[in-house]
Amino acid sequence: MKPNIPPSYSKIFEILKGSTHATGFTPGATYTTRDGNTMAPFMPPHRGLYIASSTATTTLTFTNIDGTTAQVFIPTNTEIVLPIIIKGYVASQYTINNVYMNGLL
Repeated sequence: MKPNIPPSYSKIFEILKGSTHATGFTPGATYTTRDGNTMAPFMPPHRGLYIASSTATTTLTFTNIDGTTAQVFIPTNTEIVLPIIIKGYVASQYTINNVYMNGLL
């Protein structure tokens, strides 16, 4: 099989649809392992993110896999592709009803 040149994404899946999150993932939440350790849930495996905003302006705080954080301002009616792998995210506003995030694999 010949590889894609240039490299592309072969799978797109939902992480956030309006205000509904992917199964097993709640941003900013924690869970306790069988050993009693408190852990933050990890994002589903991905190589990039596609984010769209229809009627909401928000700022998302992303936690990178090395533990650093970065804020991304998402204006109303925009679509962006972030070619990054993140550990998790938290919305800076109380609601993210109109923000859609898909993982790219």
